[in-house]
Amino acid sequence: MFPLVKIHHQNNNSIAPELKKVADQAQKIINQTAKKILILNGNKDIIDTKTNILKCICKTDTVDSEELALEIIRKNCYDVILMELGVNNVNRLQIAQRIREIKGYEKTPILAVTDSESTKSREICLQEGCSHYLTKPFQLTDLIQLVNQLLGNK
Repeated sequence: MFPLVKIHHQNNNSIAPELKKVADQAQKIINQTAKKILILNGNKDIIDTKTNILKCICKTDTVDSEELALEIIRKNCYDVILMELGVNNVNRLQIAQRIREIKGYEKTPILAVTDSESTKSREICLQEGCSHYLTKPFQLTDLIQLVNQLLGNK
């Protein structure tokens, strides 16, 4: 997927520009072909980790507020929406239904990430418009696997 660049080792100063060139080319490819995910923030430290990990497989945008999320969703096309649920954002589930009302987002995967393991919590998330549910704590590999699946990556 990424272009190969042969680097001639003339001196250490000539390697850095070649590596920068390869990185720039790789970023162009990702920008042209990658799918996009919107992360609706919860815990900044956890989200930063998720965002950095997910940037390896897709383009990511991160927002903190529900209203900003709706505004950005109307202006962009996202393949997956990840919503962090928790004590500080208990009303966040209402946004899932509002997202479903936006043309083009009726069937977009919405992944709820929460610390509640209860069956009732899972059912409520699914009833409110989320299509998938992930309980914290989880392994980052589980998140990557699920997001890859939702994006249609193999």
